Amino acid sequence: MYKILFLIIIFFIIFYIVNNKILVNKEHYLTFYLPFYNPNLNNITNFYLNDDNNKNYLKKKFNYDPLYITSTQSNSDFVKVILSNFISNSNLMNAKYIMNDNELESIENLNNNIINLSINNITNLNYYSQILNKDIDNIKLVTNLYKEYIYFITKNKYNVQFISNIPPSFKIGIINNPDSMFFYYKILLKTLSLKENQDYHPVFYKNQKELFSAFVKDECNLIIFFDTFPSKSLSNLIDTNVGEQIILLPFKINNEDVFLKKNYFIQSDYIDLNKLSKSYLPKKFSDFTYTKFRPFFKCCYIKKILLTNNDANEKYVYNLIKFLYETYRELNIDHEEYKIDSIDIDTKTTQIIHYHPSVLKYFKEKGYITFNDNPNCGILTGKMECNNKNLANNNL
Repeated sequence: MYKILFLIIIFFIIFYIVNNKILVNKEHYLTFYLPFYNPNLNNITNFYLNDDNNKNYLKKKFNYDPLYITSTQSNSDFVKVILSNFISNSNLMNAKYIMNDNELESIENLNNNIINLSINNITNLNYYSQILNKDIDNIKLVTNLYKEYIYFITKNKYNVQFISNIPPSFKIGIINNPDSMFFYYKILLKTLSLKENQDYHPVFYKNQKELFSAFVKDECNLIIFFDTFPSKSLSNLIDTNVGEQIILLPFKINNEDVFLKKNYFIQSDYIDLNKLSKSYLPKKFSDFTYTKFRPFFKCCYIKKILLTNNDANEKYVYNLIKFLYETYRELNIDHEEYKIDSIDIDTKTTQIIHYHPSVLKYFKEKGYITFNDNPNCGILTGKMECNNKNLANNNL
């Protein structure tokens, strides 16, 4: 009898512990993730009228509209970083990354509202609009992103000093359609006064791997391609072919100002060759000498751009530009090759495409856009909207 009573008491003790410890904690854990729960909600009708069943515990409504973003394989790491961070800081519930190495096709899909976002570049957009004569009124700019450099690579034995003084009938390797350089190389070399099949002969390759292999085998004398800096693939090319005396041609051309005006989306820059490859320096050719202590190399680049369309959810676009503006410095820390210099008004890209209205709204709130003629508005730029109230609150 006592044994049975003892077992019953033990059973109730165990039941009490499980009910008050494990189950309660489990309930708290689930409540944290389940739709917003309000213990003080008296009128259940308001729960549905306010759409509270579609909100999380922070009382923010979930957004179920799909978000489709596309980019090339080379940009995939960058996209995954952006998406993972954006999703964790928003109410986005349905996002899908679509890898597509045909950036012109991505622009076409964006223009036809098949996708919402595309990481692309201005040369592709220019080709799509000007050469293919496509209407791009439906496409809008979100922001500029990181730099994509134009590399001119040759070998010391060819005695080429600059890109503009290549020997006649030089073979130039280009990655074939749909690579971005395929759509741009003619315009680029024509601006440098080089005529195709006269001053040079283009040789096309399927991808960067085949391009590099052909270059090492001397099937082409010079290769031109887009890539980030630092570039893992370029560093690997140099490290595995030390004896080939591979050289990067600096961006030094006649009438550089004229060239940059004709190619308004190209900018010049200096990179630190110490970050390229330990096998590259020291390097001397022609009048150029680069060492560990004199590593700065002049080159040119374009900016990768984030595009959207008029059909995109306005809140998505607003929250995305807000997220990028507030976090890009933090994202730069672990991703130097995708380093974003700034998120602000760009006057070069907007020569061909306009900003999305939600982006303009955010820039206005940050003081980059104002209709107030007060000269002190510059002090508020990047901080808050320049209006009479904010000027007065800051004693301006």
